[in-house]
Amino acid sequence: MTQPELTTRYAALDSSAKLRFLAIAAHFLTISLRGDSNSNSPNLPDRVHRLQGANELQHHLSAELLHHHHGDSKRYPDGVVTAILIEKAAYYRLARELRWSLTQAIERAQVS
Repeated sequence: MTQPELTTRYAALDSSAKLRFLAIAAHFLTISLRGDSNSNSPNLPDRVHRLQGANELQHHLSAELLHHHHGDSKRYPDGVVTAILIEKAAYYRLARELRWSLTQAIERAQVS
């Protein structure tokens, strides 16, 4: 899913669906990252970098979740939220994991 597609689909969700989307995305992101903690890879710096990225992505998802929960009108616009997530995931080499998590979330968030 490209950033414009994600932004369009995310922006079309009502507030309660955005709450579901963010919670589901955070949940599935943890699932997609479990392999990193169990990896026997000798490349510790890469694992640490990805762990930092996982923390950053979880931070952005949970912060946005709280903004929606509290009805905060001073939150980032939808396009900025999706851009931050995609940019951070690319930097931390977590694009595949984020893409899978967001796809799971967008499919499930639309269900009441």
